[in-house]
Amino acid sequence: MPCLSAGDLHTGVLTRLTELKGKAQSPDPVQQSTAQFVAGDHIFEVKDKGAGLFPFVLDDNAYRLQFSRPGKKLPMAYVKVSAQYLAHKGPHAVQDELGTLMLLFGDITGKNMVSRIDLAADFTSTCIMDSWHRSAWVTRAVEIHSYAKDQQFTGWTVGMGGVVAARLYDKTKKVKHSGKAWAQDLWLPAGWQPGQQVRRLEFELKRDCLKERSLSSLDSVLSNLNGLWRYATTGWLRLTVPNEADATLGLTHEEANRLIRHCAPHLAALVRFALATGCRASEITGLEWNRVDLSRHTAWRNQTKNGTPRGVPLNEYAVEVLKAQIGKNLTHCFTFQGEPIGWQICNTAWHTALKVSGIKNFRFHDLRHTWASWHRQAGTSCDELKDLGGWKSRIMLDRYAKFATENLLSAASRIERGG
Repeated sequence: MPCLSAGDLHTGVLTRLTELKGKAQSPDPVQQSTAQFVAGDHIFEVKDKGAGLFPFVLDDNAYRLQFSRPGKKLPMAYVKVSAQYLAHKGPHAVQDELGTLMLLFGDITGKNMVSRIDLAADFTSTCIMDSWHRSAWVTRAVEIHSYAKDQQFTGWTVGMGGVVAARLYDKTKKVKHSGKAWAQDLWLPAGWQPGQQVRRLEFELKRDCLKERSLSSLDSVLSNLNGLWRYATTGWLRLTVPNEADATLGLTHEEANRLIRHCAPHLAALVRFALATGCRASEITGLEWNRVDLSRHTAWRNQTKNGTPRGVPLNEYAVEVLKAQIGKNLTHCFTFQGEPIGWQICNTAWHTALKVSGIKNFRFHDLRHTWASWHRQAGTSCDELKDLGGWKSRIMLDRYAKFATENLLSAASRIERGG
């Protein structure tokens, strides 16, 4: 929650900050360590560099303070509050503390203004984010990007750098990489279980967006949070993912063969392996040779969607696909031009293959539904399919139940005429 404070630095504070910045720029580590400014209960580190038009930057992990020189047509201070500190103290307590701190630094001539607000919601979901195409996002923004970390898909960014921007990402992965686990303390009372994936939808609304709605003070912003969230999630951005209950549960064998014929070689290998194993996109692109035993017809994935290790039995079709990949890369099984695939599979090549094949409204993840449907049609039980697909619960298999009934119809018909 960045804020702006109007006014001018006290002369003594300006002199002191100039002196401390000089110490921060010293090559002597001892001098650098003394570049500290005490204000109230906070001990700020004075940085050796400014930020844009603000020559003085102070930081203590709760606040990041940027100060301008007196006489400039700029706010005296630009303040950023850390998310952890804001969650700990609450916005009103932070506002009161900031008011006291600013009086220690200078003469305040106006009210503090909110220059940006970040809204976020943490949630759990069974949706597969990497199966969405960018066209699923309906937004006023121009740029939409998917991104990955360690060659694993982690989320989306929409409109970054604009007046409004959004991110949807795997918060548990970010916590793991950053080591900042304080958010977990907020999740626990809501029923979160350690190891459970949490995603975050996060919006950044800048000053121009707030100004259009006549929101400048903290009180005005806080009283309009519901309206801001409604605008962000309906007026500015919406996700339109087809309802799986209304969608097809897969391709026919003829459609699948037609799709494979029109895929580029690297993509055809991914499609064939998905149809043979039911593996998710990230499981396939992340599969490494040291987790494959072709002699035992088995592969192992230790980073599945539900967070549990999973052994994948390989039928002859899957083994055939893997053997064709040998020698292309020393570590990863599936590659493009010899390099691991670290981007979203549902890209231009995928949509081109679908168009040429005459297949509409079909995601790469729907190959998993196709695989499951084929198994049920072949007589595989729900319990067997649950273990093959790595589902934790049979609830996810209810969508395939109709195939069991359809396959039993011929058996039931045997007694219609006495045999």
